[in-house]
Amino acid sequence: MKAISRVLLAATLCGLFTSCSDDSENAPVAPAGNLIATVGGIAWESEAIASVEHDFEWVHVVSRIDNKEIWVLVNKDDTVGTYEVTGYGDQVGPSPDAIVTYNNSSSEGSSSTYFDKDVVVGSVTITEIDEVNKTVSGTFYSNVKSNTTGTLLEITSGSFTKIPIEM
Repeated sequence: MKAISRVLLAATLCGLFTSCSDDSENAPVAPAGNLIATVGGIAWESEAIASVEHDFEWVHVVSRIDNKEIWVLVNKDDTVGTYEVTGYGDQVGPSPDAIVTYNNSSSEGSSSTYFDKDVVVGSVTITEIDEVNKTVSGTFYSNVKSNTTGTLLEITSGSFTKIPIEM
């Protein structure tokens, strides 16, 4: 019964939001050092930084404008590749392969993790990790959900290019 409920929820979410399909083919490419996206229909562009942990098992990309921020995280060995962004629900068991989070200036956090566990709500593609020049590039899209109000927000056309990795 739980499996059927999850399938119905996933189908409903895909019907409500176009970001359940990959929009990276037509997505603009961010200038070097920047992250761009459309957040709830509003264009976003700012410089970004990246960090890696555990010999490139975790890649974090963070972009801030004023008190707002977007986080894109990938939790995998050999991180070049495409990873599903999934909910984490009750937060039991292994964490998702990829997470997208948006925080606004009112301290309301919205994240892909607030969806039911294993519900696919987006995708992150790491296209390049340049270990010599210490940069990371990729694309992403995801739905995120508020941790306080349950409000849904769509992040589309995400791109980050040659983001400096701070070790």
